[in-house]
Parts: sequence; structure tokens; C-alpha cells
Amino acid sequence: MHEFSVQSARSGVLAETRQRGYGIRAPTFVAKFYGEPPRDDGLAAIALPLLDRTRVHGSINILWLRTAFTVEEFASRHLGDLKAAAAEIVGAMQRPAKRRSPR
Repeated sequence: MHEFSVQSARSGVLAETRQRGYGIRAPTFVAKFYGEPPRDDGLAAIALPLLDRTRVHGSINILWLRTAFTVEEFASRHLGDLKAAAAEIVGAMQRPAKRRSPR
């Protein structure tokens, strides 16, 4: 794949993610365990970044059995909780660490 094609595809994925408001696991994703051929693990996922005003610290996601819910159904049920968890994690990272008293 040419560099331009990769950049264009990446830009499209980012635009879709921003519009949707969360990331999803690529439908073409296959799991690969060391020494074994790739296989479909039957899972789906939604994800959010752990970001503050200056940088992205990481991400948080939830996986589920793909046959249980569509991405849209799962997001409508659980995206609020995932957003709350992401905000709590980022908030905890921004607070000064509490010092433990020596034992």
C-alpha cells in the first residue's frame, strides 16, 4: 500500500471515530497467539482515549461477544459508563499522589 493510501485511510478512520464519538475494533481484526494461525475470536469492542488538555495518556475499552450486541446497541447501553471511567482515571492521574506513611 502506498504511503498516501495509508495516510488517507488513517484520516478516514480518525474522521469516522471523531464523528461516532468512540473507537471500535476493526471488523477485520483477527487474534493471533504465538505459534498459532490467526483466528476470529468473536469479540467486538468500543474504546475511548484517556486524554487531558495536553496529551493522550492511553485508552480504555470494553470487549463483548460480538453475537450478543451490535456495536451501536452496546454503545447505547455502556458508553456513558465507559466515559465516566475514562474521566475518573484521567482525574486520578492529574491529582497529586498521596504519600503513604512508612510502616
